Amino acid sequence: MSPNYDSGPMAPARPATVADVLDAAADHVEQYGLERGWYSVDPMPAPCCTVGAVFYVTTGAPEPVKLALADDALDALARYLDGQRLIRGASPEAVVIDWSDKTDADEVIATLRHVAQQHRQAAQSGGA
Repeated sequence: MSPNYDSGPMAPARPATVADVLDAAADHVEQYGLERGWYSVDPMPAPCCTVGAVFYVTTGAPEPVKLALADDALDALARYLDGQRLIRGASPEAVVIDWSDKTDADEVIATLRHVAQQHRQAAQSGGA
């Protein structure tokens, strides 16, 4: 966990579902801004790329950390963005980074929220 992350009693609750992760990442980008070409800048909280925001809201660190919930959120977003590229062998993280680095913050926020809503609806209907 990042030493800059507030893990005290006022720290935000960690998201519990893929949809919650995507919404929390959108909130982070909306509040702190979108970073391009790098996961984040220090100290946290700070602007993050989309992948950095997903890692930060799930682990407290904007760098890659192996956590199933973060991986699942990146996979859901990458499938929405370019599922064919995943089939050809690209990693979800690579798909999201490539998209995030050429996208503005408003589109990132809207897309994260849209995919979160789709995932929530699929989960409610038994599809996710």
